[in-house]
Amino acid sequence: MSETQRPAAEFHKIAVDAIVEALMSDGFYEVLASESIGGNAGENHAAVNGFAHRDIGNPHYIPEAITKDNRYSEVTFAFDYGNSLKGSGNPPQITEVFSSGLSPTGKSNIEEALKIVNQKLKEDFSKH
Repeated sequence: MSETQRPAAEFHKIAVDAIVEALMSDGFYEVLASESIGGNAGENHAAVNGFAHRDIGNPHYIPEAITKDNRYSEVTFAFDYGNSLKGSGNPPQITEVFSSGLSPTGKSNIEEALKIVNQKLKEDFSKH
């Protein structure tokens, strides 16, 4: 890898790690726990709305005044509880991310982070 490629690869890893940290944080799950299951999200589903930097993808829970900043895009994370609420079946997973304003890099960072988060959720679920 050349020196010019290394910073981009390192930045990508830092961005993905930051997204994983945000999606595994107590704050994210506190917000998720306050959402109703079902309704608009669908059966056994809940959704968390937030904002993500368009070019990085890292989620932010930011004051309304900052939501006008065009560096950020609204983003919705759809969480599928599946049969896990009954203690059986598939582990809970973040199944979809909705945002029309993310750049291809921001979207790619989130998609890679979701693979890591969902694997961790699967591992945690299998321990119980």
